[in-house]
Amino acid sequence: MVSLEALWRPRSRWTVLIAACWVEATAGLSYVFSTYSGALKSELSYDQRHINRLSVAKDLGDTVGLAAGLLCRVLPNWAVLSVGALLILGGYGLLWLLTDHHIPDLPFWLVCILIFIGTNGCTYLDTAALLACIPNFPSNRATAVGILKGFKGLCGAIFNQIYASFLSPDETSFILMLALGPALVMIPLIIVIGPLSHAELLQNEDDDVIFRLLYAAALLLAAYMLSVTLVQDFSSVSNTVNVIFTVVLLLILLLPLPIPKIADHLSRKRTEDDGSLKDPLLESRVDGSENGVTSKPTPTYVAACFMSLTEIREEKTFVEQTAAKGLSKLELAAADMTLRKAYGSINFWLLVLCMFFSLGSGTTAFNNLGQMGQSLGYENTQVFVSMTNIWNFTGRLAGGYFSELSTR
Repeated sequence: MVSLEALWRPRSRWTVLIAACWVEATAGLSYVFSTYSGALKSELSYDQRHINRLSVAKDLGDTVGLAAGLLCRVLPNWAVLSVGALLILGGYGLLWLLTDHHIPDLPFWLVCILIFIGTNGCTYLDTAALLACIPNFPSNRATAVGILKGFKGLCGAIFNQIYASFLSPDETSFILMLALGPALVMIPLIIVIGPLSHAELLQNEDDDVIFRLLYAAALLLAAYMLSVTLVQDFSSVSNTVNVIFTVVLLLILLLPLPIPKIADHLSRKRTEDDGSLKDPLLESRVDGSENGVTSKPTPTYVAACFMSLTEIREEKTFVEQTAAKGLSKLELAAADMTLRKAYGSINFWLLVLCMFFSLGSGTTAFNNLGQMGQSLGYENTQVFVSMTNIWNFTGRLAGGYFSELSTR
């Protein structure tokens, strides 16, 4: 039987990144509100004003992530992920019991609290995934964040496809899937997002190649989801075909699994190539000593796995400083800025204002996709949610990629 110590061994940073992508794929529950808002309206006898207030509670839960950030400072990632999964299970689970009439009707303010708790659990998943990955890629942080946020944006399309295959047209069961889905995904992933090997913190020249592979897998996933959504919209698809679509979707989600092995192979190959370049130098020194020519002792090259912890940390610091070349002093200072210093920085408040005034329009559109689809005469409004999530995913990927290019 496998021991807990063996399960909780240091992980490759690429393994952590892939696991974090799957975590993010369950953390975008706020983007699927339009799919089940009709069930809330019909089963609980709510009107559009109630739905609008519930959407506000949902948005507050999705944006208030201060508690998640504070917990990440004192708890390991697996504990933060567990807390988030439990909040989602509690909030959406009780909401399903209410809409499926397993419990008596609750006051409206209590329903708002339930949906706040459910969506607030997503901030724990999001924060833990980001903090587990960003320090591991000092020169590719924007790329890593773009991939992670992209998978969060695709969450709605993934859940809608699973719902169309197994649960449609029962909208209340969609809420149950939202409650159970993240918890089931977290069970294996809390083991993966664990401690990281110190040697893995060192930057590798092959990182750009590996990120291209990740981008290729992500774009393939987006193209597949777009094709499936269009096919489902323009033609009548049987339940069997929907199940096949979902199975292929899950297989595409597993495509990044070999990437850690590929990264390890490229790293070993580069190490062997470096060693083959040093061998002729060593042979020339041996020949010189045999001919009576004295030479100074050659410095010993020690592999990273035999380096002391202090040497590894010094190497990590050097790599981070090298990756930060070209940044201004203000940006370098902001990298280690405390929360108290951030509150006194004009840049922090400019960022807050930009996000406050720019993100609201997109959130409003997401919340009302169902109503807009119904007003246009569409019976199935899931296609609007899926399409919006797919383009949300693509935009986040592009944002991370081009922002990384602009800072190099």
